[in-house]
Amino acid sequence: MEELQPKAPVLMVRPDYRIGISCRQWKLIDTFVHHPEQFDTVTFDMEPTCRIYDIRHGF
Repeated sequence: MEELQPKAPVLMVRPDYRIGISCRQWKLIDTFVHHPEQFDTVTFDMEPTCRIYDIRHGF
């Protein structure tokens, strides 16, 4: 995605499909909206429970 060189910072969020966007992710989104300069050009956030699910199911 960074190779596209977006004109503004991009935040991609992968929520846990069972709970949706977590409180931690909402805080991240709020910080991104108010202080995008604190982030890389492209930021990807995956809820940690997604990693556990992926590992358990061979993804």
